[in-house]
Amino acid sequence: MEGKKHQLFDKRQSKPRIINDIGEGMDYTIVQTKDIRYGKSTIHYWPPNISSIFLNSSKKHFEIACNIHKIEIKPLESQSKTIELSIDQTCQLYDYIENMQIAIIMLSTAIECIINSIIPSNYIYKTKYKYEKKEYGYLDIQRYISLIEKIKCIIPDALKVSEVHKQKFWSKFKRLIVLRNNLIHMKSKETSSNYDQRNYFEDLDNHIIQTLVDGETISLVNSGFDLIKFLQKEIPQKHDFPILYETENLEIERVDDIRNYFKHV
Repeated sequence: MEGKKHQLFDKRQSKPRIINDIGEGMDYTIVQTKDIRYGKSTIHYWPPNISSIFLNSSKKHFEIACNIHKIEIKPLESQSKTIELSIDQTCQLYDYIENMQIAIIMLSTAIECIINSIIPSNYIYKTKYKYEKKEYGYLDIQRYISLIEKIKCIIPDALKVSEVHKQKFWSKFKRLIVLRNNLIHMKSKETSSNYDQRNYFEDLDNHIIQTLVDGETISLVNSGFDLIKFLQKEIPQKHDFPILYETENLEIERVDDIRNYFKHV
């Protein structure tokens, strides 16, 4: 039986729930709305999917950064000489760095939100650290397990999906997360014991900018988008997953009587 179409007005919105009443043979679209207080007013609204907010922000800034790189930075690559940037070119470089940093951080945050939301709340992660057996419940997984470990070890086991670390984008995605960590935690590179710490932060900034300007950074960011698309394909009807496409299938929950559903919500 072909399902009915439900209009989605914005990819950032949270997905509605589709309830099929078996007895009546009807589908019901259930939307959870919320209220926030603002001054004397009460604002009633359809809440967004938080992962989608971060993802949308990343896509916007990434598109701006890619355009700047293509027009302003890429043409300088083949010029085998020292180039003094004009004030306008310097401002364009700043815009590129700013937008690329935002794109990387927002994308990584979106992925972290997605991963945390799709891990089943009753899942127990069993592992070993230094020959000691460890078990992590849902909250401890979020707090103590790295994003890379969640994606590589937990997601395939918890959701019975293909092994993510065997996909083509995996090596670049790991480098993307290293770059994200460097941007946030200011860990850029290994230094020798006799490194002049007085110049540490000056060299640190230049190292990060060098990495960002490198055209390969664009492919690293694309690996993050590839990961999200891969997960969406593996678990296409997950309710908490962000909306990626103009048309998507929504999970249908079937109940004998819709009235019994509301008694348990």
